[in-house]
Amino acid sequence: MALSTMACGIGWDVMEPIDLISGWDLTQAGVRKKAYEYVQREKPDLIVVAWPCTYFSPLQNLQMQKPGYWDTLVKKRALHEPLIKFAANIMQMQREGGREFLGENPLASFAWKTTGGKKMLDMGFAANLDMCQFDLRAPDSGDYLRKSTRVVTLLKSMAHELG
Repeated sequence: MALSTMACGIGWDVMEPIDLISGWDLTQAGVRKKAYEYVQREKPDLIVVAWPCTYFSPLQNLQMQKPGYWDTLVKKRALHEPLIKFAANIMQMQREGGREFLGENPLASFAWKTTGGKKMLDMGFAANLDMCQFDLRAPDSGDYLRKSTRVVTLLKSMAHELG
């Protein structure tokens, strides 16, 4: 949503963000179907997708000593894995339509090892980058934050520039 707001601010035409904040709960199959239809109807030149990484973060390993945590994590990943498949399907739609796609998630995210994550990596071009390259800073100190990130795109040149 933040990227759409910035793009609109510089004069780009943007779609309504497909985001939980704007009422799109993509964990629901019916909502994903409506989102596919919306994208097919609008045919945007570029779609940027950042699916939630929380339950796919290596930081989840720090919780494993808690009794029952692994079972909880498996359930939460199962709830969120359709979002990664959704991103891969949107990437496929964009490719078939000759349009662009950019997906991002932390470099160490286990999401890249899921079926959807692998599909995106196989379909496009990946680049690894640190968000400090793009001026990511800690809000309190202003110090640069590395936040190693992987992006996947349909354009080799875009992957090269971002990397």
